[in-house]
Amino acid sequence: MRKEDLHKIAPELSNIPRDTTRFELPENYFDAFEDIVIARLKAEIIQNDHENVKLPENYFDSIEATVLTKIETSPTIISLRSRIVKFAVPIAIAASLLLFFMLNDDSNTVTFDSLALSEIENWIDNGTIDIDASSIASIYPEIELNNDYVSSSISDNEVLEYLYEEDLEEIMNDN
Repeated sequence: MRKEDLHKIAPELSNIPRDTTRFELPENYFDAFEDIVIARLKAEIIQNDHENVKLPENYFDSIEATVLTKIETSPTIISLRSRIVKFAVPIAIAASLLLFFMLNDDSNTVTFDSLALSEIENWIDNGTIDIDASSIASIYPEIELNNDYVSSSISDNEVLEYLYEEDLEEIMNDN
């Protein structure tokens, strides 16, 4: 800014003579300045706190007696009721379970006569019981098995057409 422009803006400021000596700051002054100020403030605060704290005369000699008089000691009371409950409840539960299992001792044996035919059919259908044709034939020799489904004629074209339409992986997983 030129001196003429400064004279127009601030005439008083333009009349101040310029010093040829410069004021110089030490290197990294502003880098460490903040840390120095904060450290001094903390030191002053700590010093002021310690100066304001004063203990009464013989404080530590009488503090123990004062604290012990303020602490109330009560005798230890063990409740008889809690001891009875602690032992009686598990014994009562064990006795009731024992009584329950002793009275419900129904030793009903399950026989094939007591099972419903529909239950047996469900077991066979679900694969729980695995029965094949030879075991049925050995149990019931008087029943003649009908082999109509074996003798029915299915052409080769029908078999090939079925295999092309069906998912072979699914058929293999089923078997």
